[in-house]
Parts: sequence; structure tokens; C-alpha cells
Amino acid sequence: MLIKNIRKKISYVIILFVLIAMTSCGDSASSNSNNQHEENNSNYKDILEEGDVIEDSDKEETSDCEDAQEEKIDEFIAERATTISAGIRAISVIGDNSEVSFYGDGFAGQDASKQWKDMLSISVFGNYVIGLNCDGEVKICGDSTEKLNISDWEDIIAVDTGENYVIGLDRNGKVYTAGHNGDGQIDVDSWENIKLISAAWRHTAGVSEDNHIYITGYKAKKQENELNNQLKGNYEIVKVATGGGYEKYSGHTVVLTSDGRVFASGDNTYGQCNVEDWSDIVDIAAGDWHTVGVKADGTVVVTGDAGTNYSGKNSFDKWKDVIAVSAGRGYTLGLTVDGKVLTAGYDKQNEMGVLKKETQEMKRIKIYDEWWTMKNTNIKK
Repeated sequence: MLIKNIRKKISYVIILFVLIAMTSCGDSASSNSNNQHEENNSNYKDILEEGDVIEDSDKEETSDCEDAQEEKIDEFIAERATTISAGIRAISVIGDNSEVSFYGDGFAGQDASKQWKDMLSISVFGNYVIGLNCDGEVKICGDSTEKLNISDWEDIIAVDTGENYVIGLDRNGKVYTAGHNGDGQIDVDSWENIKLISAAWRHTAGVSEDNHIYITGYKAKKQENELNNQLKGNYEIVKVATGGGYEKYSGHTVVLTSDGRVFASGDNTYGQCNVEDWSDIVDIAAGDWHTVGVKADGTVVVTGDAGTNYSGKNSFDKWKDVIAVSAGRGYTLGLTVDGKVLTAGYDKQNEMGVLKKETQEMKRIKIYDEWWTMKNTNIKK
């Protein structure tokens, strides 16, 4: 009986020691966990100082809009962004303050775009201005925008506008559209894995990750077939541009490849598709009746009717240090590396004169660091 009591007491002592040991281990684990958490926070701080984005509930949140002001934006957006846009009768630009300016023959809602803040990309055409801000929000203003349903647009990285319709591209390669579809210009449901988009008067173009070209709209199928036959999937396409399509004209589509070559198809009434001899091109734009290319040395080549006959003083010959272009209806905008705007062509509404004066005397146009890598330009910042 005495032995049994001793055994019970020994068992109680053992249990007590085990409980004490477990409590001690728990305190140690908690201490180690806290130390590890502090170490992780320190690592996060080091990484953040190097410019990477780390998601952590304990770090101080930074605004995407603040990053946008510093030109540290999503590379997918930067590579597709446009900060100068030549429309039919008007011009829209994004200054280095990420705000929008509008010049030319206006339309309903144009003043609204001047109130937009923290903008990354902009596009203007006939009746609409569409933009993308640093929060990923798509902004639209113009005539009868209530007819444009973009409520399902999400995670958008690129936007563009044609005549009475708009298009957007999300991060997963899906194309969104809204607006007029009289010629099938927004019939894109079958498109998949798209990386590039462009809109014109009545036709829309897209390029897939495997470099297949899609074109829909007025007389679009012929252009689609011709371009795909020309490239045969053997080239990496880095930009697509669409232009023209007003009244009797079918419009044209132009693509730029990673090795600086340019291919075009469609209406060639004024020679706007004569680009087969171009080389070392880093950017392209398609107007109503002309096509523009930026060479790696910052000079510009043009084919077709660029509207310069209307104003002999406007010439591309003196353009230099150009990194981006946009083409409208008979006129062209060039963006230099120091954020100034060059102009050439038809200027009935004097939008180019006003724009050129204001951007040179008042502010710079937004330029993204990613453009230097993407465009393989030889010019200095």
C-alpha cells in the first residue's frame, strides 16, 4: 500500500515537471516567434528601400498614386501607356503632374477630363476621352457616355478609343469593349491572350501573346489576313496602331516588331502603308491618311498624307530626340525626351499651336523610364 502511494506521488511530480516544461517551451516559442517577426519586419524594410513592393500588414502603406508621381508604375501599364493623344479635332495630354490637359475643338464633357488626377494613360478620338489612373480606375468623358457600360471592366492595363466606342485590356489578356458596333468593331469575344490593342474610326486591332493579329470592323478581315501572312508568326510584335476608316476609306493597321521592322495593311490611297523599307523603328502611330515611325536615333520617318501641305512651316526634318508619337486626322504629335511636344500638319482649331506653347513654357509631358528599355532607343534621357 505504501509503495502504491509513493508511485502516485512520483507520478504527480513527473506530471508537474512536464507541465512546467511545456509552459517554458511555449514562452520560448513565443519569444522566438516575436524575434522572427521583428527580423522579418527588418527584412521588409530593407527590401522596400530597394523599391520592391512587399505586402505586409505591419508596414506603412504607400499610395500607388505617389508611386505614379515618381514614375514607378506597373511595367505592364507603362509599356502600353500613352501620354500624348491626337484625336480627330482635339488633343489630350498628361503632364508630369499626372493631370490632363485638353486642346482643340471640344465636345461635351471635355472639362471633366481636366479634373482627372493621378492619370497614367490617355486616349482621345472623336467623341470620347478615356484614361487610366493610378488606382486602376478607367475614366471616360464625352458625348453620351451614359451609353458606355464599363461596370465589368477590372484590372485594366491599357485603354483606347475609336469613333463612338472604347476598348480596354486587362492583365489576363481579355479585351473589353463598349459603345457603337455598326461595323462589328467591338466583336472581340473570340479573342484570347491579347497583349496589345488599338482602335480607329471603325476597326479594332489586337495582338496575342503568340503574335497572332486580330482585326475586327469595317473591311477588317482582309487586313487581318494580309498582316498574318506577312509575319507568319515569325516576329515578336511590340506595338499595333490603327488609323483611318472615315467615310469611304477602309483605314489601315500597322505593327512594329522587336527588331525594328514595320508591317502595314489596308487603305493605301496616299501611300500610308509604304513602310517596307523602314528599319530601326522604336515607335509607330497611324493617322487617317499617314503613318509615322520613330527611329532609334530620335528622328522621325513619315509616309502618306501627313497634312504638312496645309502648313509649309511644319516639317518633320527638324525633329530630333523624339521618343513617342501620336497621329490624328492630318496632323502628328511628337514627344521629346525632355517632355516637350513637337507638332506638324493640319491645325484648323489651333490645338497644336496652343499645346506647343503651353507644354514648352508651363510644364513637361509625362514620360516613363520603362520606355527606354522597351523601345531600345539610342537617345539619352
